[in-house]
Amino acid sequence: MKYQLLLPALFLFATSWLSAETSRVLHLKIENLVFDRYDAHIWVHHRDDEFHHGYVTLAERDNLVHRIDLTPTPAIRFVDANGDEVITPKGMRGNYSYKNEAFPTFKAQYASGDLRIERDELPPFLVKGNQVTGVLDILIHEIDAANAAGRNNHDLTYRINIQDLKLGKAGEITAWQYPPREDSKGADTPRMKKRATASWMKDAWDPATDARFAPGTEWPSAHGPFLTGSAIPHDGELINTLHDAELVWVAEDILPSGRSGGKTRGGFAMFPFEWTTIGYGGYGAPIVADDKVFVFVQTSDTSSYEGTPELENNAFVRLGIDPRAMADVFNTFRDSVYCFDALTGKRLWVHHGEGGKLSRNSKSGMASTPVFHEGKVYVRGRSGLYALNADNGERLWLKGGSDGVGYGIGSAPDEGSVVMVDGVLILMNKGHRDKPSHTAGIDPATGDLLWKLDAFGGSSIGLPGVFRKGKETLLILPRTLVKKSKRTPASEDGVAFVLPKTGEIVTEHNVMGGADGQVIVSGNRLIGNGVLGLAEEPKKSKKAPLLGGARIGKNLTLEKEWTHEAAPLPGSRTLGVLHDEVYYSFSRAGAFGIDITTGETLAKKGHIYHYTGGSHNWTWHVATNDRIITSGLGMMRTADQGMDFLPGRLSLDITSGYRAPTKPAISDGRIFLRLSDKLVCYDLRKKAHHEDTQVLELTCEAAFPGIQEGQPDDAILRVRIREDAITGVTANWAKVSGPERQQVASWLGEDGHLPWRRSNGEGFDLSNDGLKGTSTVRISYMEEPWELDLTRKGDTFSGTYIRTIQGIQNPVEAKGEVMGQILLQEETEKVWNMYLTGSMTNQLQTGTADGAISIVVVTDPEDRILRAWAFGGRINRVAHEVDASKLSVKGNQLKGEATVLFRDDNFITLNPDASAAQYRKSAHASGVAATYTLSVQETDGKLSGSHTGTIGHPWTITGNASGKLAAEEHVLGLK
Repeated sequence: MKYQLLLPALFLFATSWLSAETSRVLHLKIENLVFDRYDAHIWVHHRDDEFHHGYVTLAERDNLVHRIDLTPTPAIRFVDANGDEVITPKGMRGNYSYKNEAFPTFKAQYASGDLRIERDELPPFLVKGNQVTGVLDILIHEIDAANAAGRNNHDLTYRINIQDLKLGKAGEITAWQYPPREDSKGADTPRMKKRATASWMKDAWDPATDARFAPGTEWPSAHGPFLTGSAIPHDGELINTLHDAELVWVAEDILPSGRSGGKTRGGFAMFPFEWTTIGYGGYGAPIVADDKVFVFVQTSDTSSYEGTPELENNAFVRLGIDPRAMADVFNTFRDSVYCFDALTGKRLWVHHGEGGKLSRNSKSGMASTPVFHEGKVYVRGRSGLYALNADNGERLWLKGGSDGVGYGIGSAPDEGSVVMVDGVLILMNKGHRDKPSHTAGIDPATGDLLWKLDAFGGSSIGLPGVFRKGKETLLILPRTLVKKSKRTPASEDGVAFVLPKTGEIVTEHNVMGGADGQVIVSGNRLIGNGVLGLAEEPKKSKKAPLLGGARIGKNLTLEKEWTHEAAPLPGSRTLGVLHDEVYYSFSRAGAFGIDITTGETLAKKGHIYHYTGGSHNWTWHVATNDRIITSGLGMMRTADQGMDFLPGRLSLDITSGYRAPTKPAISDGRIFLRLSDKLVCYDLRKKAHHEDTQVLELTCEAAFPGIQEGQPDDAILRVRIREDAITGVTANWAKVSGPERQQVASWLGEDGHLPWRRSNGEGFDLSNDGLKGTSTVRISYMEEPWELDLTRKGDTFSGTYIRTIQGIQNPVEAKGEVMGQILLQEETEKVWNMYLTGSMTNQLQTGTADGAISIVVVTDPEDRILRAWAFGGRINRVAHEVDASKLSVKGNQLKGEATVLFRDDNFITLNPDASAAQYRKSAHASGVAATYTLSVQETDGKLSGSHTGTIGHPWTITGNASGKLAAEEHVLGLK
């Protein structure tokens, strides 16, 4: 069959125009699709006779936005010149296959036509009259995990085939799952018949009754209304857990994100592409003003290359890449500003600028966030600085730059947004070789350059500090930090107070250091670089700016008050947040809450990665009321200057950038987030139905093997209850101590606890008599069946629990050597670090134990076992529980049985048999239990011995459970 492109109508309409009558939403409900129990609600946006965007919700399971693919990748085959199928060789099916020695050969064969990609074309998803037909795919994300823009290891993907479904009438559809990167797209997967209904939504664009935004709560520019990351507070309380965040809308149009749309390097591949994005979209954040949401992206002008042989024959497109992700190949990027109704997500207008080559294409990204001011929107694009009418998107002017000032993002820092200060547009440009960085003031009426200051402004973060005193407004600009090199002289230290309208330097002080990043001002306090003389350091010096605080005096004097000993001034990858007179700094050095008056550390935690599971390279943070929302997506409580994570997360596939994270906007208790292919709005305001929430906190005794002797080894289950119904169950463990934890227990948070991860509690039955039944409980990335049998007396519950790890279909026998060493720590502790060869398989599918694990046992001088852990090497990347109760240590010998409870993680499914069996029942992934008989001896600090074992046997532990029902605020320590 001849390959035909299915280009959605996203980019085929006239600029800045949309007829209200052409836009509508189809609701497709498929009953019991996910896990054979959850209804999938599929919402598909339709405009100009075509479906062009959509999303999926599982109302009974979670509050996430799941993905939809309206033009799914069909089954593919590689065939040679004779039409014979070519089997893809090992090493040619991954993201790094371009490094394979066979890659150039296959690529050349495809270019010459000796190798072809054949596709089984799929019928398009459409409505004709009252009949719905076609094929679409949906992707279901995990709960309480850091979901990426593409397909994660544990995501569930369903292909939906609709043959004849009548609008408004129940019918039957066919659905099946397909594994990642499988050429046949689930040809051998069992089919499911499911009941479905479809109907047009008459009220799709009707706002909720409480949707209006309070006046004066806008988020009109990058980093918020004060350029501090802090929002104007909502006049009310916010929710206690992101599980209560309510989806308000998904914006009507699909948006690009990321760098490449998912394409791998080398211009060729030998596997199908799926769940990619629609191309480079930059990393700019949304803003909210005048009941509208504005966002800038780089879109692809497909009209210049659609239907061409070059596109039709492109290997990536034939393998499933969306044609809109090919703008880098055809150099057809264009600046695009979208305007959506902040109450409903309906598109009000879109402005498309000129097309051409991308200005900058690297993982550093291009963070250009618009700014709203007095009915106009301004934004830096690849073609320059735009001024648009905020009501209709009409272009008022476009300026490319003048007098050595580049107006576009090609000259900008990583976070290079334009902002408005005292009626003047302020933009910064980073230097290049011997040309200095500079800050410029632009006339918003004409785009004309008003002034320019060389060697001032952040070269990584292009946002100024703003000092307001009465009617007076001043910019505070740091001198650009440039380390001395052969080409570049050292820069000077200092910050300048500058009049926004003229660029006149009112005064300058050298008590603060130069900075690549932003200085932030609160009242008469300035937060910047407290370290002087960095520019004199060698260019490759790792010495970095540290946060410092200074006090602004009555006559614009500046007195340095403190320098923090550990918290760096953010220069890239993140921005600090100033909220309620506390500066929150996030970096690889840790997360700090710092009193801006004294520099005192009020709160400290490790890197945010350890809590949210988001990328360790980039994070974002925004604040409102007494909450900080952070990438991942987690929520901290800042009351009393704390940084305490509240349970629950919003596990969305957030788009981000390496050095310019895509931050959200917050306005009047609503948060606006850019996902991998969409813009969404969630309501964080506490509502009446949130008030009556109780939590039954159960202590399950001795449920966690491996904890230090004499310390609690209990699991904590929290059963959340609202209106006498269970709304979710979360689990955690007693705190794990021991210095070796930093190396071994990588799956734990910085304070030694697991993250509180949620399951919905289905299967537990709550009554006036007690709590009984079996439900899955989320432990790290896997889910385990837990059985509770509790009696109730008022608000007190007591009884028993049974925790189970299921066996695999064919347990694997293991045997091998034990090697390792003895480590001494804390003067009295001996650490037996044992490496077991042939002790584990990679995914339990080969039937042989060819992998290796390490078991760590810690003993005291009396040979008592204090605690035990295991970690899996190349099996996966988390630590595992060890039941060491049947081990004994005598002098230099260790003998007995150790049972390891292997945890699943987001990289590898350890137990595919059990996990696959549960796919249509309750769980994404299941763990594995293995018992090893060890015989190990120490000689001069070295360990040697042997082991035998069984991998994949069933395992249970039972014990007493008890707890009391209480208001959620009391359980969480909020009241």
